[in-house]
Amino acid sequence: MKQHGQRQQLSAFELQRQHRIAENKAKMLEIGVDDARDQLLATRQAEKQTKAANKPKPQRNAKPAEPARRSERNAGREPPDYRGKQELAVFVSRQVRPRAPGRERTEGKQRHSSSRYPSWHMGIPDAPMAAIEEAHAAAAALAEQLTVDGTPAYIKAMTDSMVARGGWLQAPSQLQHHYCADSDITFTTLDTTRPASDFRFTQFHRREGDGRKDAWTVGYLKKKDLKTGIPKGGYGLSKNWKGFAADQFLHPGDSIVIQVTGPFEAVLHIFRAWDYASEASKPEGFDAIRFSRAAVVGTSGDDGDAAAGAQQQGGAAAAEEEGEAASEEEDAEAGSAAGDDGREQQPGPASAALVPSLVPARVEMHSCKRIIRSAAHARTGDSSDSTLVS
Repeated sequence: MKQHGQRQQLSAFELQRQHRIAENKAKMLEIGVDDARDQLLATRQAEKQTKAANKPKPQRNAKPAEPARRSERNAGREPPDYRGKQELAVFVSRQVRPRAPGRERTEGKQRHSSSRYPSWHMGIPDAPMAAIEEAHAAAAALAEQLTVDGTPAYIKAMTDSMVARGGWLQAPSQLQHHYCADSDITFTTLDTTRPASDFRFTQFHRREGDGRKDAWTVGYLKKKDLKTGIPKGGYGLSKNWKGFAADQFLHPGDSIVIQVTGPFEAVLHIFRAWDYASEASKPEGFDAIRFSRAAVVGTSGDDGDAAAGAQQQGGAAAAEEEGEAASEEEDAEAGSAAGDDGREQQPGPASAALVPSLVPARVEMHSCKRIIRSAAHARTGDSSDSTLVS
């Protein structure tokens, strides 16, 4: 209570200060300082509003002080009008282009491929999806079993670009742990997976010196950009892969198992989709054209209609072979009649130039080169290397 009473009592100095403030306020009221302050504030506010009203707004599209630099080619030309350009483009795209005179319409024609391995499987239809899936499942089971046994094996499903259209097979990524890039891998196949036909595109890939009856050397390369040559990531099989696919009559939908047997060797197990298809799903005459030589040769040219007629060629393959045999007998009789003593005439320098056209397609590549050299020597009169390989 004593402290509270002391707070209520003001000191003499505080009382004197408050008395002086009251006197000053009274003098300011007498002089009119408060009124002058209010007038100054009102005048200041009015000046701000006047300046804001008279200040011009900045121009957003102000023109530059100097003229813009423009090309002289467009001087004097009217500015282009792009209105309706899109509608015009749609209209033009829908117009039928007139065909050049003298050119017939060729439905189903395809461009002639410059590859030495023709697209042989064009005359063979695709297998049913159920058969493709069953073949893939069987290949996956074998790959798993081989891996468990200690030999790594990886599966790859074949597409159209891998078997005939292109020369590149995107290899499974796991192969990079077993093979080095830019190296050659020797592929071998089991006897049970070889086609029945002996027609071969790549006879010069066969190796017999080391005991192998059937082997292919395929390049294992790193994928690179075709234009720049910069690696793009991933590895693939090229350099003779297309020949291997043609020799084995691989078809889109088939599955292969790559079994790693060494740093430069591999065994390929082929699972053909048509082997898992039912007999009812196979077209008529399918067995005759599946591994038929006629189906291969018929689609190798630039005649696109041969793909549709490959089945007919395959069905008539036996008749053609009989006709060829009969014609060969007639030629032999004619040759013996033309000779003096009835013996077979040996090809001389004049006829040696025609020998390459008579050599079958399955002759090895080095044999073809020797034949060409022999024909060249025959023209020049040199018979030192005129041995012909039939």
